[in-house]
Order: sequence, then structure tokens, then C-alpha cells
Amino acid sequence: MVQLIFGANFFEIVISNFDRLKGVQMKRLLIFILALLLDGFDLAYSQHIQNLNFEKAGIVHPNQPTGWSTRWDGFELSLDSLVAKSGKYSLKSTALPGHDSGYAISRQSIPADIAAGKNLEVKLWMRSDQIQNGTAFFRLIAFDDESEVLSSTRGPEKGLPETDRWQQYSASVSIDKQAQLIYLDLFHNGKGSVWFDDIELFTEGEKYDPGNQIFWSLDPAELTFLSNQAIALHSVEPENDFSDLDHLTPLFQNASIIGLGEATHGTREFFRMKHRFVKWFAQEHDTLLVAIEANMPEVREINNYILTGKGDAKEALADLGYWVWNTEEMLAFMEWMKNYNTSGKGKIEVYGFDMAFPSRAADSVLTFLEQVDPVLFDTLQQDYQFPANPSELNRIDDENIIEIHQLTQDVYKTLSENRIKYIQYVNPETVEWAIQYARIVEQAMGRFTPGGKTRDESMAENINWIYFNKSIDRNTPLLLWAHNDHIARSPYWFGGELSEKYGKSYVPVVFSFGDGHYSAVLGPGQPVASYPAPSPKKGSVEYALRTLELPAFALNLRQIKENALGSWLEEEKPVKSIGSVARDDPYKNISLADYFDVLIYFDKTTASRSFGQPAKNN
Repeated sequence: MVQLIFGANFFEIVISNFDRLKGVQMKRLLIFILALLLDGFDLAYSQHIQNLNFEKAGIVHPNQPTGWSTRWDGFELSLDSLVAKSGKYSLKSTALPGHDSGYAISRQSIPADIAAGKNLEVKLWMRSDQIQNGTAFFRLIAFDDESEVLSSTRGPEKGLPETDRWQQYSASVSIDKQAQLIYLDLFHNGKGSVWFDDIELFTEGEKYDPGNQIFWSLDPAELTFLSNQAIALHSVEPENDFSDLDHLTPLFQNASIIGLGEATHGTREFFRMKHRFVKWFAQEHDTLLVAIEANMPEVREINNYILTGKGDAKEALADLGYWVWNTEEMLAFMEWMKNYNTSGKGKIEVYGFDMAFPSRAADSVLTFLEQVDPVLFDTLQQDYQFPANPSELNRIDDENIIEIHQLTQDVYKTLSENRIKYIQYVNPETVEWAIQYARIVEQAMGRFTPGGKTRDESMAENINWIYFNKSIDRNTPLLLWAHNDHIARSPYWFGGELSEKYGKSYVPVVFSFGDGHYSAVLGPGQPVASYPAPSPKKGSVEYALRTLELPAFALNLRQIKENALGSWLEEEKPVKSIGSVARDDPYKNISLADYFDVLIYFDKTTASRSFGQPAKNN
């Protein structure tokens, strides 16, 4: 997959610098490349052409050009107002002192309907300062619908020479008619600095003007149809009645698992509406099981709190290690579940299905073995230890990580095979939890092992384990709380696996919004803050939804897509997607109705009320 994104020329650079990138440094480089693919450089991120002259700065990152996907490691990539070919800014890439490796990449998407089947030429201005042990270039590359490279070109062919003057360079390539994704990439590695500015695109020799782009929008008939289908939501507050939500009852009647998504991890309205959904389901089912995108062992403390009232709720939230849960909204949800469990109306339990942190699970396995299998405990207690912060595992070379992962597999297998033996000493539930915790450790280590399971594959396994082992009532659906991406009916996320296993009885609910603020961070270890979200851009799903002029509403996507006037929901269009990191251009192209069954939309949102970043893992 990496080669599909960056092509042979990219790997020529990596290989040419291999001697400087051996061992841990090489692993760090490859992990960084993977991060590029999964966070913003995914093939799904296809957008309209924007900001070719770098004159528009971001609102989240005012030193970054909006409309460009930018990633760097060991470099600083920013707008430069001091050295510009024309206008206010150029894009500057400069190597940071003390870094022997790394690079900076900027990506612009070119819609296929503009260039497919045509000759595409790019012209841009570049200059450099003290380039050493590396190079800089730009590249055009086209992919088909199978993500296979159809054509590519780069310029300058031998990389940018040392030049303190602005020089214009060009390159052209014939784009196949089958091209679905076309990108312009700007690349820099090695020492020194490089500037880019004033980019021009030409199709069949004619200059392309981004200002003349025609954006998709709802036609009058589609708008009228969608307005008639919209279910107005009266409130996000759980205290309100549920007459509006009752219109969605038929969609959930045969559901086994319901995924409740979120377009950001830091939006108050998403938290409150999910709280309201759980309370609504509690009226119908009395007993409920909720599973959240958080580490399984740590969430058991929250479950203990809502069942017994023992412990400190805020400490339990902070102990999850993710700032996204450390909020007033989640605290209110916990307190409501605790009060519900003491009201005599029914029972709610909450579980985690993530496996990001192995240390708590490993400690629990060792404590269990000390009681039921002292010999195995003595064998393992020195080696079965894992860092509280899993990022430390990045520094372990492949040979050792494979060895450690094999150990965790052996422990999980041994505990599973000795299930009946261990039941002689402790109750069956304790045994099952110990086996599952051994599985959590194996999954956590597998993420860092070449060819190991992805996080979403493991989360799907854990969701299935919760559903089949912890469900209070088989007629009651399991409610999942996670990001839109994870619950999506897509082969890349756990929602795809759940859809394959449960069919139409898996019902994913996407949460989207127009604009407002959300809580987020700028990167690992950065403080939590409130950031503005850009207004819906032309051609996006949110831009279309805003035309309904409703503050909040729901759509039955499963039903609407069956009508010709709603079939556009099955076409790939830009949809907002922000995780825990603030973004200036937060869109990815997806087919909304193929990925989800229900949509919840808020036109204006506010940031979740965070207690701040937990001191433990994050």
C-alpha cells in the first residue's frame, strides 16, 4: 500500500538513505509512512482543488495552507510571509536541527472529472537553501478504482538543485480515462530549506481556474424530498421526551448491535444525544449493555462504579487514559447510569472494547496466575511486563517485538486450554475475564508486529466477545459508542466486520454537524482546547444538509436511498471527519448511505467540556 501511494521514486529516496536509517530509525520512518496513510493521506481523501498559491491560511493551524494535506517528521512545514514568489505566502519546508532523517509532504487532490483522459501539466516555482543529503520535487500521480497506479511523473527529474532564486519547473503526464484519484504531491527530505509557490495546472494545454469549479448541490426536487424525510429533533438533552426519536423505532426493532458514531471526539451535542439514545432504549428494554471505544480493563472500574456506587467517577474517567472521555458529559452519563441501576427500573452495564494499553490487562493476568498457577506465574513475572505508554513499543526492533508477541500468544493459548482446570480454584467468570485479558495483551502487542492484526480487527473480536458473553438479554441490542469511522460499514473498520457477521441486524448511526466548536488536541502530548470547525464547504454532504434549515434532525438513510431522489446518498461525496486531532480541512469522500443506516445532524455544535488531559497514558 505504501508503494501505491508514493511510488518507486519515493522508495529510491528511502533506499538511498538506508545506511542512515537502520534499526529503530528505519522502523520509525516506516511507522511514520503508515501514519501518513491512515491520517489524512488515505486514498479516500479526494477533494476539490484549493489554494494553489498558498494564500489561504488555516483556522486551526494559521501557519498551514488550508486545502492541502500536510505531514512531516523532523521538519517544519509552514507558510512563509518573508520569502514568497508573489502574494503573501509561499510554502516552506525546512529540516529541523538535530534530526538525521525525516521528510515533509504536501498533497493536493485533483478531481478525476477534470483531468481523466487528458494531458495534465503542472507548473510551479521553487527555490532552495543549502540542500544536502536529500532532495525536493513535485509529482503528479493517478490511481484507478483498485488503487493501482496508472501513471505518474515528477519534476525536476533529478530533484531540485541548489538555487537561491525562484525557478519555474514543469512536468506533464497523460491521465488514463480510468483514473479515479489524482494527486499533486510536494516532497522534501535531507538538510536545508525549500520553498514552493504559484502553482498552475493545465489540461490539454488550457490553464485550469479553480474558481470556475462547479460544485454538486441538491436540486429543488431532491431538497423537497429530503425535507419531507427529515425527522426534526427537539433536543439533545436526555431529560426531554422521546416523541421525536420514536419515529426511528422501526429501524432498531431487529437490531443486535447498534453503532452510535461521532464526527469528532470532542462535541458536546454528540455526547448528550448518545446519552439520550441510551435513556430512550432503557425505556423499551429495561436492561442494557453499552460498550465504548476505551480500554477494556480500565472500563471495568466504570462498570463497577455504576453498579455499586463505589469509587471515584472522575478518577475512573481519567484512568481511561484518553482525554476524550475526561468530560463533564461523560461524567453526567456515568451518574445517570448509576442512578438508573439503583432506581429499580432495570440494569445497565458498560464495557470497553479497545486494547490500546496492555499493562493493566497484563497485571491482571499475573495476579490471576499467582492464585491459580504459581508455577506459570514464576515463569512469566519477569517477562510479562509492558509499558504503560504503548508508544514506547515503537522503539523495539522487529525481531524482539515478534518474540514478545509470541510470548503473549502462548500465554493466551495456555490460559484458554486450562480453563476447566482453573475453574477448580476460582469462579468461572474470573477465569473468563483472565483469558480475555490475556487476549487483550496479545492484541495490543500484535498491533506492533509485522503482519499483526489491526486495532479495528481486534476491537471487532472484543465486541463479539462482549455480545456473546456479557449480554444481559439476547433480545436487547448492544449499543456501541465510537467514532463514525470505526462503526462504518467498511472493510477497513470494525463496522465492516460486524456488518458481515450480523447483516442488517447491525445498525450504524452516523453523527454529523455543520459548524461550531469542538474539543481536540494538535498532536500527542498537546493540551486539550476548543477549536473552530470550518463551515460546510460547497459540494459536501453537510453543505447539502444545511440547506434544510433545521437545527437538528435525523434521516433514515436505509429508506431514503431506495428513492431516486435520495440515491445521491450512495455516491461518494465529502463528509466531515475529525478524530481527536484538530483539522483545517476535515473531509473524506464516502458513500454515506452505504456506510450507515441512520444520520443524526446538528447544524451548530459546541465543544465538549473537558476536565483536561489525563496525566497517565493519553
